[in-house]
Amino acid sequence: MEDNLIEDETKREIQRWKDGAISLGLPRIVEFLFEEIRFYPEWQEKSPENCLMEIVHPRKVLIDKMKGVVFSFEDTEYTVGASQRNFFLPDSGRIFREYFLYNANQTLLFSISGYVEDSGYGFTNFNFSGITAYIPGDWTDDIVKLQRLLKEHTASEARPVATAEFPRPSTDHL
Repeated sequence: MEDNLIEDETKREIQRWKDGAISLGLPRIVEFLFEEIRFYPEWQEKSPENCLMEIVHPRKVLIDKMKGVVFSFEDTEYTVGASQRNFFLPDSGRIFREYFLYNANQTLLFSISGYVEDSGYGFTNFNFSGITAYIPGDWTDDIVKLQRLLKEHTASEARPVATAEFPRPSTDHL
């Protein structure tokens, strides 16, 4: 009986943390950060003037066989990334995708899962289905601030234009 009470309290606490993460907008923020930052290693090499200067030393990495981008923001190193698996059913195609955020010690701070469906014209937006990992901490303030800065930057700056010399990187690997 006591074990069940402890288990129930633990589940409620975890749900409070997840609800807090959702109220902060962390699922959409981590998705947004990856979709924006995944091109930064190429962009900083070819068009550094078009990049947010607060994102320092972006570089591609593999963590647990998942592709990501390591970068520093306000003297703290993070890795954002995504992985996906395709599930094609007879009536529709569905891609399962996970977005993640690690710290410099490769501790998983946050991850979400969801899917992208084939609309027949290409893939539509990511459909969030759940938080799969969350360690609350001071990092959330950094990530919220970084998202705000990136949105302001992308609204005020022209994006690098894809050319033969500098093509937009393929997303097939996701």
